[in-house]
Amino acid sequence: MVGIAAISIGLTSRPAADTHLVEITYTVQPGDTWWSIVEHFREMDADDRYIFDYKHDMEQLNEGIDTGNLTPGQTLRIQYRAKN
Repeated sequence: MVGIAAISIGLTSRPAADTHLVEITYTVQPGDTWWSIVEHFREMDADDRYIFDYKHDMEQLNEGIDTGNLTPGQTLRIQYRAKN
């Protein structure tokens, strides 16, 4: 178990010096799923983090929201790193 944690920690990246944190509120649209939203904003993320790390961070940011049951009109907090 410790070996897996060490490997997992090695997969995460640190924010690049030439980026800044962007936080927005996203309104869920018809047909959106948690994965489609995560994939969309992760692609915009300048740090190119491992998708499961990004997904975990997004879930923490939206604690208390049932990500398996999103409804149109619901709002989510989104963060990603953008190039300066």
